[in-house]
Amino acid sequence: MVMTYRLAPINLDHESWKRSKVKQTVRVLAHDCTDARIKAAKATVQGIEFQPLKGRRFAAPVPEKSPWELPDVTSCEPDGGSGPMPANDIVTEDGGQFPIHR
Repeated sequence: MVMTYRLAPINLDHESWKRSKVKQTVRVLAHDCTDARIKAAKATVQGIEFQPLKGRRFAAPVPEKSPWELPDVTSCEPDGGSGPMPANDIVTEDGGQFPIHR
């Protein structure tokens, strides 16, 4: 079942925030917290940085995690008291909307 989830920053000093263009609480429609985190990460991506796989000379690059995907950097909770939500956007606490890139 799709519900509204609220994701909020816990640790704004974490280095992963350089990969997000949003650093405030967001709300998103999702099936669960994992889905909510993935959608928030897709909607807020800022630049894509890669790190090589360790021990492999010609390994494919692995994208670094968004702060929205890290439970020690952002919280995720069901948001039962919120109003209607757009299906394909995340909404920031100041009312901004960002499309979820597929």
